[in-house]
Amino acid sequence: MNDSAYLRFLASKELSGKERAEQERTRFARAPLISVLCDSELELSRQTYKNFARLERDRASEARGDFLLFVPDGAKLSDEALYRFAVEAALDAEFVYCDEDALLPSGGRGEPLFKPDFSPETLLSYNYIGDCFLVSRALFCRAGGAAQTTKELILELTKSSAKTAHIPRVLLTQRRPRELEFQRRRLPAINRKLSIVIVNTSGYEALLKSLNGIEQVSVYDNYELIVVDAAAHDSRLERLYSALERDSAATLIQANPDCNYASMFNRGVKAATGAYALTLFAGSVPKSGDFIERLVAPLLIAEVGATGARLDNPDGSLHTAGVTVGLHGGLFSLYRGIRPCKNDREYLRWAGCTRNVTALSINGLATERTTFETLNGFDETLPAAGFAEDYCLRLLASGKRAVYVPEAVFVLPTQKPPVINELNEMRLMDVFRPLLVKGDPMYNPNFDYDCSVPLPCASPVPPLILHNKNGDWV
Repeated sequence: MNDSAYLRFLASKELSGKERAEQERTRFARAPLISVLCDSELELSRQTYKNFARLERDRASEARGDFLLFVPDGAKLSDEALYRFAVEAALDAEFVYCDEDALLPSGGRGEPLFKPDFSPETLLSYNYIGDCFLVSRALFCRAGGAAQTTKELILELTKSSAKTAHIPRVLLTQRRPRELEFQRRRLPAINRKLSIVIVNTSGYEALLKSLNGIEQVSVYDNYELIVVDAAAHDSRLERLYSALERDSAATLIQANPDCNYASMFNRGVKAATGAYALTLFAGSVPKSGDFIERLVAPLLIAEVGATGARLDNPDGSLHTAGVTVGLHGGLFSLYRGIRPCKNDREYLRWAGCTRNVTALSINGLATERTTFETLNGFDETLPAAGFAEDYCLRLLASGKRAVYVPEAVFVLPTQKPPVINELNEMRLMDVFRPLLVKGDPMYNPNFDYDCSVPLPCASPVPPLILHNKNGDWV
């Protein structure tokens, strides 16, 4: 994003005289006292919320405020910052963070960091929250004592917070752009069996490609193969199936003629004996040798219900890095069709690091089998598209999270998007309409939903309007 475009965005969000007057007149039922913790000079005289007190950071334990606001040295707060934090505090949030930008060498503002709603696995990858946050004094006294670094403090506080809130407004300007340190997590010991369920609708060559790729690439050998056959047979495919059965190399399931994709995958997972299941279409080939360990590792966290691989197109461009509900009015991935940009900070934030997402694609989706059974598998009334994304929404409703894992990479075959009939379209709208109205919580509401890369927009068009205009899902 260029500096002039961002300055236009800021101008559209500037506090008006009317808004200032309204904020200053606001009377809270119980106005929280905010202890502002900062070691450098901090201009607070123009704040629209006045119930605060200044204190040095190392005196946090002496603070008498209901809430503590940590502010980094040299930073500036917008005039409405304390008011916005106070509103969230009054709504019972215990931990609150906001969006931010930075001063540039030219003297202007830029390098904005627009953040998702609370994302525990994203926080493990890098400190997306930063060093400006509001925390209740009760929570700080309860959980903040042992932390040695800002990230450790944030991890401890958010782990114990009853309610964590995100303010999608740029309330903080850092004195310089913040360095983001992305951490590749060490893999824990994994020894439980994984069931790889492959739905074959494409025939001999596609299936052989997947089988050979898994065997040649995977460094983890505690897995079983389950092939759900829905392909047109020829002599080569018959011989391959006979060899797989003879060598007990795979479990073969013949799909019924009226089976849809959701039903095929359900039948495959039902036949599985592993603790985890990984779903693939024939023709998908793993690119990373530790793809199994990478996908299973987050599932060891009780609150994580599904993980998803990075999916690349045959030409090396990105196909899927998790699914953003509402992007282009449908179920799309950021950076689709764009080659990985490893020096691009925004690419690394959204496609290059392990992060929480609202939904995942069926290709490369891993889940614990007991979780799958508890949720009754994929919804077979969504036969052509959306059934994996719907599964993720039901996971979220059950209290579990979905995680995108970019280190687990699959190369997809050349494929056509599924055909969605009118009945499927109506069911998709039933399922996804709430998010098409509100927007994806893992995607900042300031972003333009009609763009494949995360760019702020002064007046974002709601995803539902985009869907009505574009009329497609995938």
